[in-house]
Amino acid sequence: MAEQKPSAKKGTISLELIARIVVLTLLSGLVESGVSMSEVIRSRVDFSESDLRKSNLSGANLNGIDLHGSDLSGANLNKAYFSVAVLTDAQMNAVEGEETAFFEANLRGALFSGARLVRANFGGSFLQGVNFNSTNLVSSTFKNAKIDNQTTFDGATIADLGLDGSTIGWPGSCSSSPGPR
Repeated sequence: MAEQKPSAKKGTISLELIARIVVLTLLSGLVESGVSMSEVIRSRVDFSESDLRKSNLSGANLNGIDLHGSDLSGANLNKAYFSVAVLTDAQMNAVEGEETAFFEANLRGALFSGARLVRANFGGSFLQGVNFNSTNLVSSTFKNAKIDNQTTFDGATIADLGLDGSTIGWPGSCSSSPGPR
């Protein structure tokens, strides 16, 4: 009987899968390492549909990352950078994101319900069908953002928003409570 070589589909782990596991571990704050996050992002590993619930991504530079369909619910995103990132259909419910940057990010279909995004920067972002219901957006900026009429802000705290140059496709759902001054 001839010796069988392991198949690439069964019994072996691809380098891409190993890289993804290592990076997800780093992103979750489980391992201290000398790996530069910017180098990891440039490697173009696919992070779509990743489970990053309750991860500590505080201060992370995730510019240009693809997190399509990922679950970041309850994650700490304080001062994290998601500029030019793909966060379409991402679950970001109840995230903590003070001074988080989503500059020119694609957030189509993202769910931010119950999030705290104080002084967040959504400048130039694509916000189609985004759920900001019950989200604290005090002092956040949406300068030059593209916001469609499917984006909802029901029960959101939206005091002191920066909307300069935004394209807003109202009438959308928008009831708000006054924010603290």
